[in-house]
Amino acid sequence: MTADITWKTAADLSRLYGRKELSPVEAVEHFLKRTEMLQPHLNSLVLMDAEGARAAARDSEARWQRGEPLSPLDGVPTTIKDTTNVKGWPTRYGSHSTEDSPFAEDAAVADRFRSAGMVFLGKSTTPEYGWKALTDSPLQGTTRSPWNLKHSPGGSSGGASSLSAAGVCPFNHGNDGGGSVRIPAAHTGLVGLKPSYGRIAQYPADSPFADVISQGVLARSVLDTAMALNVTAGADPRDWRALPDDPREFSDDLVNDGILTYFQAEQFLLGKWRGFTIGKFKLLERIGVGGMGQVFLCEHMFMKRRVAVKVLPPAKAEQPAALGRFYREARAAGSLDHTNIIRTHDIDQDGNLH
Repeated sequence: MTADITWKTAADLSRLYGRKELSPVEAVEHFLKRTEMLQPHLNSLVLMDAEGARAAARDSEARWQRGEPLSPLDGVPTTIKDTTNVKGWPTRYGSHSTEDSPFAEDAAVADRFRSAGMVFLGKSTTPEYGWKALTDSPLQGTTRSPWNLKHSPGGSSGGASSLSAAGVCPFNHGNDGGGSVRIPAAHTGLVGLKPSYGRIAQYPADSPFADVISQGVLARSVLDTAMALNVTAGADPRDWRALPDDPREFSDDLVNDGILTYFQAEQFLLGKWRGFTIGKFKLLERIGVGGMGQVFLCEHMFMKRRVAVKVLPPAKAEQPAALGRFYREARAAGSLDHTNIIRTHDIDQDGNLH
């Protein structure tokens, strides 16, 4: 495939793999080259294992060729934050006080990603022991934001946020106790997922902050965070605090919100969601969610103008207080002078705008 895949989501890559329009080997090689190009400027990685990534990509390619991928994320490249153990790699915590010796087993979250067939390119930077909301360390130096090299990508998962925002992998692993996923996501314009405590097993739980830390990802797509959670969530006998297995696909939340049918949600996970319509607007991406509705980036089917459409779920529409607040917010937005604000304030359960 010759088209640039830099900004493809994990769902996009999965669809291309399934159609045999792209190979995991090609994708991994692309992101390795991009990493090598950007590393001198961003300083986002503390370790890179190009040969290990290429070997894993070849294994993934063979599975897709047989029609036996381990998951929809099989062959999708990612990185692991350097506070998390990966078999065969050291974990340095951004500190000279740690040993540069490889670990014998994966941490629980890395094991889940590996079992799903994901390809590890390397380990992303962290401040020393992940203790602050900026990412610089005595071991690795300063990690920078791709938006502005004079700025920080936040922390402590700043290496992951810098990589995701720069188009190095669709999403990258991080973890969060006091904001270490959410802060860097805000710094770099990403979706930061900190799941409920215990949703993703925590092993080894050897950090003094283990009772508040959740594993997560930093992504450019809400759907990608759901796909990551699909493969990482669940119980683990090594973590007595882990929540029981949840059989649902987390993309089902979009169904429960009244936005998609179950068929559409299934297509979402296959990367076939573009083109769904809300009224006369074609859905491109969900760009925001809150108590009073969700915001979608859409394109008008006739005028080809991109707009943001706010949608109130049907369940909320039955609550007078929620409906009233939704109208107030919509009218406030409609009073602003901006070409991309739609001056309509209601949508019925059939998806028709009024």
